[in-house]
Amino acid sequence: MQQQALMKFDPATGETKPYPSHAEQWREWHGYGTAWLFNPWTGGRRSAVDVGADVLGRLIQPPTEPLYAAQSASNLCGQQQTQEGMTIRGGAIPGLREMMAEQRQSRITPMPSA
Repeated sequence: MQQQALMKFDPATGETKPYPSHAEQWREWHGYGTAWLFNPWTGGRRSAVDVGADVLGRLIQPPTEPLYAAQSASNLCGQQQTQEGMTIRGGAIPGLREMMAEQRQSRITPMPSA
């Protein structure tokens, strides 16, 4: 996502005419710890779920910019999709399967016999 369109609203306060008006420049100027509580192109308040999942607003699509398909889904976040689910590229974590099985067993409480 490019986010090249000029922002009309401050992503943290919702006020008009933010400074700077380019998304990445705003992030650099105000710091990467500032949550984007508002959509800077529409002025609408973002839901808590959206803010929690995307604090810096990188996934907000400006309404004037086209939406393009990703080039390669297998490169997304350095992960690859397998039939069993998501796996981390570079191989398995040694002993992880055994640790998970042990945790599952420890959580099972046997039923008292009658």
